[in-house]
Amino acid sequence: MITPLPTGSIQKICAGQVITDLPSCCKELIENSLDGSASFIRLRLRDGGKEEIEVEDDGVGVTKSDR
Repeated sequence: MITPLPTGSIQKICAGQVITDLPSCCKELIENSLDGSASFIRLRLRDGGKEEIEVEDDGVGVTKSDR
């Protein structure tokens, strides 16, 4: 039997927001900071990223047109 994916999952896949592993997650977060014009980025992992991934940067965010 084939079960359809929930709508939320489909939307995330279409938006390219599916995280498959820790390195790709960290890369995406760093790219988000760079898109926000950050010149300083700190990435902290708790329990190897299993418990928490925290990003601190000095970026200004993204414009509404980039969302």
